[in-house]
Amino acid sequence: RNEVVEKENVENEIKAMMKNVIEKEAANILIDADNDNFEEKLINLMSIMKDLLGNAEINSDSFKDLSNEKILSELSKVAIDIYDNKKETIGEEFVAVQKRILLKTVDSTWIDNIETLTNLRKYVSLQSYNQKDPIVGYTSEASEIFNVMMYNLQKNVVRYIMNIKINTYI
Repeated sequence: RNEVVEKENVENEIKAMMKNVIEKEAANILIDADNDNFEEKLINLMSIMKDLLGNAEINSDSFKDLSNEKILSELSKVAIDIYDNKKETIGEEFVAVQKRILLKTVDSTWIDNIETLTNLRKYVSLQSYNQKDPIVGYTSEASEIFNVMMYNLQKNVVRYIMNIKINTYI
């Protein structure tokens, strides 16, 4: 959070988040896709990408004959194009808007994480009755919860920024 506050422009961080989220979503869906269910998985991936990238006009047919690496590359290009278009359309305010989105998302995600860790502490303390070391249980679970929190934070930031709608009033 402090790094975001101190930086004037978080564009590089946002683009890194986009790349990470696209790679992770694609990997989760396409990892076990074979010839029989590849098209179905690709349609599912395109649906997720449309939601993530603000109803981007992407069609699974144009990705059908591509390798997984090429699909990732093309999806990243689409995301960067949409991002750059929003940046150009919104103008100078875009820097402040994306920084505000990032800060609000960090804050709300962190509050949720604290609540989750509080519940985890209660759960782990109950495990000590089963002769299990509560510190080991807590640290391993907390680490996993933190990783999930960080990914969800990135995914939400990307979704919020890519779904910004521009209203113009005359």
